[in-house]
Parts: sequence; C-alpha cells; structure tokens
Amino acid sequence: LVDLSGSMQGEKIAETFKGVAMMAEALNNVGIPFSIYGFQDYVYEFKSFDEKWDDNKKESILSILKYPKNTESGDNSDGYALDKVFNKVVLADPKDINLFMVFSDGAPAPGNNRIHNEMSPADELIAVIEHIESRPEALLYGFGVGPDTDHVRTFYTNHAQAKNVKDVTRKIKEVLRKTIRV
Repeated sequence: LVDLSGSMQGEKIAETFKGVAMMAEALNNVGIPFSIYGFQDYVYEFKSFDEKWDDNKKESILSILKYPKNTESGDNSDGYALDKVFNKVVLADPKDINLFMVFSDGAPAPGNNRIHNEMSPADELIAVIEHIESRPEALLYGFGVGPDTDHVRTFYTNHAQAKNVKDVTRKIKEVLRKTIRV
C-alpha cells in the first residue's frame, strides 16, 4: 500500500515504486500471490491478487518512474486506505497469512475519506492498526520513506525506515528476509 500524496512526488515515489517492483518480481518468482495498491484520499488498485504479474502490469507499475510528478495529489488517508485494503484482501480469504506493507513519508492527515470522522486521523490509524495487528492472519509493517518518518515507530509495532530514499529497495529486502519463508 503506497502513499500517493503530494509529498511523495519525485524521488520518494520513484524509489518506492522501484522497491515495490523488485518485491513483486521476487514474490512472483517464488509463487507467492500479491497485490499492489496506492492511496491518498482514495485507494487505487495497481494489481489484484488475481491478476498475473506480466509485462503489462510491470509497465503500468514502472510507468510511475517515467512521470513521478504525475502521481495523485491528496492527503494521507492512511487509516481509511489500510482498512479498505485489509477488508478486501484478508477478510475475503482469511486462511492465509498476509504481509501488509504501508509505505508513507508522513503521518496521517485529514482527507476526504475517513472511517471515523469523530476521530483525528492519527487516532483513526491507531484504531485500524490495532484491529489488524490483533488478527492472526495479518502481519503489518509500516515503512517510512524519507528523513522525517519517525512516526512509523509510533504507529506500527513492526516498522522499517529508509531515511535516505535511495535505501528503500534494500530495506524492503531486509523486511522480506525477516518475514517470508519459502
């Protein structure tokens, strides 16, 4: 789940999608199904579990590298996006353990879509994370992209940071080595 908010434009989004493409290639090579989503005020599906990871999908994901400033601009509606993707992916087929990685460069901000309008965006994200982390079929990682991402330690039990955005791919590899046994 990749943050597409305005602050991710440029190098952050480009390096994140390079890392996501590497992760997709690795998962595909060992036969692990995966999906890729992006978010800001809304959730965007780049690849569903049912779709093949073929040249067309790769190109659609990597096209963001050619035009990184054309990403959607919006707020970090993290709680909303995480809840929506969790419900779609895990609750649809809860028999498998699902690794969720949320890539973001900022703390949640008020957006157009919210689950709990009476809560602050941070409290909403905390509530969603607590719900997901209580489920045995989900392993959730918050992944900070960029220098000011200490918030991931506050929100996520499992977290990683690439304070230097050029380290995103390397940090993703570290998380995969820790979490995936093939």
